[in-house]
Amino acid sequence: MNKFKGLILTEDAYGPTRRELLGRTPQLFPLANTPLLFYALETIRNASIDEVIIAAGAPEIEELRDAIGDGSDWDLAISYLETEQVLGAAHTVGLTEPLVGESPLLVFDGATLVTQPIQPFLERFVDGGLDALALMGTRTRVEARRPDLAGVGTCILGPRIFDAAAAVGGWGSGQYDLEAAVSWLVAAGGRVETHRVDGWWKNTGRPEDLLSANRILLDRLVDSVSAVNGHNAEVEGRVLIDDSATIESSRVRGPSVIGPGARIVDSYVGPYTSVGEEAIIENSEVENAIILPRATIEHFGLRVEESVIGEGAELRRTFRVPRGVSLSIGAESEIALS
Repeated sequence: MNKFKGLILTEDAYGPTRRELLGRTPQLFPLANTPLLFYALETIRNASIDEVIIAAGAPEIEELRDAIGDGSDWDLAISYLETEQVLGAAHTVGLTEPLVGESPLLVFDGATLVTQPIQPFLERFVDGGLDALALMGTRTRVEARRPDLAGVGTCILGPRIFDAAAAVGGWGSGQYDLEAAVSWLVAAGGRVETHRVDGWWKNTGRPEDLLSANRILLDRLVDSVSAVNGHNAEVEGRVLIDDSATIESSRVRGPSVIGPGARIVDSYVGPYTSVGEEAIIENSEVENAIILPRATIEHFGLRVEESVIGEGAELRRTFRVPRGVSLSIGAESEIALS
């Protein structure tokens, strides 16, 4: 069998409003201060795959290319496939046939996070002589006519998938047409299995989902604490602090990460918080939160928790009379005070 190749799909099934809310291509949203897609690249590299295709539409492909480059930072050879229309995952897979040939594909939904090693599933694909292996659901053989393939995104596909993609083209199944293609393989007598992946998460752009993934990744921090730049800083637990960050007269509890140029003054940063580049937290309390780059939280009268604070957003308590809170937030944001 030819060597495996990787394909990362970056179609945003949740529409442009999610991009407005996140402030960037969803696959580049930072979790634990690292873009989501970077974790996929690490997972693929750790599976001994060294050639990867990233498929994206025109609005996103240059942003992705600028962030990732040729893949040399991950010891990968990365090429880019521009998809003019979002016709579904199976259509995109079909477009890769000239680039892939007979090689089996590890297809990654770029909006997912998989923390479980992929290599055992690649071995099962080869040993079982499979046509497709979907990483989801229950670890059982898929029966024809009952494929239980809801939410297929990350999967391993053999060359028969190109016939399946052509067969289901035009079915109008939208974002789920990869499920239709795999179901076609089942009906055509193909060997297809589904396997449960314990460390699997999908980015829908909802704050609660982003916070969940952030917690998963922060739990993976090693038990080491960087030196603290500042004075009267109290750091507890697993906290990764960039050398250029400043912490003064503040308490930081892990697991948390503090990004480059961030400044924390007279504040409390609680567990499961990521503070982005050049963010400012002053005289405030934050816990279980994602603070994106250049966001500011100053003199806020309540603890900010279970929150995603957008890039460049500002939360300030004013001291004018009558009392008030000054906010600068993004589209589709929600504020809940208790």
